Amino acid sequence: MDHLVPTFLPQVQHQDNAHSKRIYTIQATTNLIVSGSADGSIRVWSKRQAALTLPPLISPNQQASILAVAVSEELDIVLGGNSLGNITIWRLSNGVLLHTQGCHKEAVLAISLDKSTVVTTSRDQTALVWDLETEPCGMHLRHTLRGHSMAVLSARLSEQYIYTSSGDKTFRLWDRDSGSLVRDVAQNASANQFQLIESTIVLCACTDNTVRLSNIESGTDLACLQGHTNVVRAVEVIEKADSRADSKSSIDYLQVASASYDGTIRIWAIHHKESIPWTCLRILSFSDMVLTPLPSLSRHAMETSLATGTVEVHRVMDMALDGRFLYCCGEAAEIVCWHLPE
Repeated sequence: MDHLVPTFLPQVQHQDNAHSKRIYTIQATTNLIVSGSADGSIRVWSKRQAALTLPPLISPNQQASILAVAVSEELDIVLGGNSLGNITIWRLSNGVLLHTQGCHKEAVLAISLDKSTVVTTSRDQTALVWDLETEPCGMHLRHTLRGHSMAVLSARLSEQYIYTSSGDKTFRLWDRDSGSLVRDVAQNASANQFQLIESTIVLCACTDNTVRLSNIESGTDLACLQGHTNVVRAVEVIEKADSRADSKSSIDYLQVASASYDGTIRIWAIHHKESIPWTCLRILSFSDMVLTPLPSLSRHAMETSLATGTVEVHRVMDMALDGRFLYCCGEAAEIVCWHLPE
């Protein structure tokens, strides 16, 4: 286990600004970190000052957990999706509540946002595509994407397509303009989150404890990274080394971070063209670093843990990267941040 010294949001001396329940989701922008929690709030943090820029943002359904957030400094908005299926939009610069509406029949699990479009995914097995209006702020339903047989876990937007992943172990590609299904590809595992590397290559955080680099045109895995001992919740590219002289494509060499329910973050190098396809470079322990753990165990389970001498792991729920800075959240009141060495 690596012993890089982390910093925290909020800082140690300002724990009164921390979330009061587990943090489910986190997003990074140029200047800000935005977190959403089971305490029903969204908190906006200044990276430079390591402090809140606004009072906590509370939706009208304040008893509902915030499970997904999306943020745009350019549009000056932050969106939160909750466990009741609602989406709420605030003004990022001043915290003013702009819009709220019921969207899904069950919990919102992910939000993807660009300048004109919002995609929301849900446990109700659908993804909804919305036209985003900023003056006045609102969302108008454009497409309902149906076909997944389990919860839709994540979505990504490109210029031409909308990509969705589901608990049914499939990826679906949809035409962005028409909402029609372009491709349905079976995978070896469900992807909690994914990142587009190329138009047909995705990096996946999987429910079977693996990280997979997959071709969603053929359904084949280019690499399967094993080492986590529980569900992988988040994955993101740290560094694309395709500028190296010996690289011929963006997937020849990747450095990625993955975060898991096992309480750790792993840093990997994927050598797509080499005989050893991947290497784990570093393991960071979120579970060991948290200042204010928020146990998920019942009282009986906690007593059993103490009696047997087993160690409770504080799960990682989400992760965000900003250059070499890695922000991690989960079963703790604070966000843990590491500066990764080159």
